[in-house]
Amino acid sequence: MQKKKPRFNDRIIKDGFPDGWFIQDRICQNEALLCRRSDFFSLSGNICICTRPRAIPTDAWILTAQIIAHGFDAENNRRREARDEPEST
Repeated sequence: MQKKKPRFNDRIIKDGFPDGWFIQDRICQNEALLCRRSDFFSLSGNICICTRPRAIPTDAWILTAQIIAHGFDAENNRRREARDEPEST
């Protein structure tokens, strides 16, 4: 009996990322995507924020991706808070 190849062999990396953020390391395609769960899609939609440069291995890119994710999260939170504050006149 021959072993079947797995249909989904991507590696998902969530450690060190804000809630809802992850790297999808597409091993067979030699690419990695920094993604986050979408606020606008009700059924588990994800948005790709950026891709890893092909010359850099995924494990070497994780810290950079974490910095990007935390920066996006902080800026989004800042904008939400500014929008929710009443305007003073």
